[in-house]
Amino acid sequence: MPFKLKLKKSRHYSVVSNSLFVISVEILDGTTVECTLSSESTGQDCLDVVCQKLSLNQPKFFGLQYISRHSDNNLCWLELDRPIKRQLDKHAKGLCVCLRVMYYVISGVRLFNDEVSRYHYFLQLKQDVIEGRISCTPQQAVELASYSMQAEFGNFDAERHTAHYLKDFQLFPK
Repeated sequence: MPFKLKLKKSRHYSVVSNSLFVISVEILDGTTVECTLSSESTGQDCLDVVCQKLSLNQPKFFGLQYISRHSDNNLCWLELDRPIKRQLDKHAKGLCVCLRVMYYVISGVRLFNDEVSRYHYFLQLKQDVIEGRISCTPQQAVELASYSMQAEFGNFDAERHTAHYLKDFQLFPK
């Protein structure tokens, strides 16, 4: 006599273990990368996954920040050697972190032999100048804006680069 098994049918897909979770990582260009990690994964594990997805070959200058639940919009650095899930559950507003430059260096551009790392470093510096975290004189702001435009748009083309074309770009500190 054959055995007849009655299996419960479900329309829900369930991960076998509760030890996996998905974290959103906001990248400096405004995009988001999702990482699936185990509950024992460290901040360094998450950073490694993000760097691999972005082809960022010099991760030593970067780190991950989260928004603290204890103070309004205060960004705190994730400790890379500790489990990420415990840190976020205890201190963060959600399972979302931001990739940010952790170490600024005097001769930064020359240290980057990786174009992707250099680009993300540039984005962070640009954002810091625009938001006033790095102060500069008006003359320096104009010079930095010109470098930024050159990097993003290439050589000047009078037909394409009109005042109307550039009106939506934030170039100077607030």
